Amino acid sequence: MTPRRSPWITIVLGAVLLTGLTGCDTPPNVTEQTEPPPSASKAATPSTPSLPPRPVELRLDSVNPCDLLTKPQQVELAVGPGAPDNGTDELASPGCMWTNPSGSPDNNWVAKAVVKRGADVWLRSSTGPQVVLVDGFPTVQTSSRFLDPGLDCLLYVDVAPGQSLSVEYVNRRGDLPNVNHGVACQKATSAAKLMLANLRKKPHGN
Repeated sequence: MTPRRSPWITIVLGAVLLTGLTGCDTPPNVTEQTEPPPSASKAATPSTPSLPPRPVELRLDSVNPCDLLTKPQQVELAVGPGAPDNGTDELASPGCMWTNPSGSPDNNWVAKAVVKRGADVWLRSSTGPQVVLVDGFPTVQTSSRFLDPGLDCLLYVDVAPGQSLSVEYVNRRGDLPNVNHGVACQKATSAAKLMLANLRKKPHGN
């Protein structure tokens, strides 16, 4: 003989079944998201680094870097005549080096006529590039990856499309009082301003 089921058990079971069936339906006003929203599905495209416009175009194709400092300017910087420093970068750029003839402090400036690469390329440098203005020209200020940045400053002046004037100051012995990267950049900037003024005077400078 089958035992009789209590009426309240039947009511509870019915309620459970009804709840389970209701849970199988998608609740109203809720849409299943099968793909991420457009803003999340599209990867952000990094902007291409760029520099402000230059005040004038100064091409370097026929420039001898050793002509970029006059004798009075060499006296002002307390350096001797420039000596060729050609082909010492990866682009075999013509260059010139000026040093302190007394040897102390160990002040050295190097200028290169980089005719195969614009200054904007160094915006992606791994040595902390900054954009500054030198005599109105946008310039990438950084340091050599081969030298102590506290003793060195390297400027890439945007003088023409695809070309840059590289001006570097370095004090390898660290014997300039209070020398640091900021002081080195002041030294590099002083020389770069003199060079740009001379470059403007050349026939191809305008």
